[in-house]
Amino acid sequence: MSQLAVPVGGVRVAGEVTVGNWGEALIVILQLEAHPERYPKVRQRKPLGSPWEPRTICWGASTPVDDWPTRGRMFGYHEAGVIEYTAAHAQSSAFLGQR
Repeated sequence: MSQLAVPVGGVRVAGEVTVGNWGEALIVILQLEAHPERYPKVRQRKPLGSPWEPRTICWGASTPVDDWPTRGRMFGYHEAGVIEYTAAHAQSSAFLGQR
């Protein structure tokens, strides 16, 4: 599976990509750190207990974890996309909470 890491620039001040395990995360971190002007402050979001768990690699400004509209704007998404994504996420969260 291919992953896309979009660099910061313009209205995009942050980015992230999730990979399958620590080995993949290390490769992504090393590749992004080779371009600090496009991928500043490369880091892993949160260390996990197992090296086989998925890992999220972040760069640029820190984003608020639970504020989807702000995250979307920081990732450079168009306002209409932010609104649509936020509405869809709220619906799926409400559905999961009803279980």
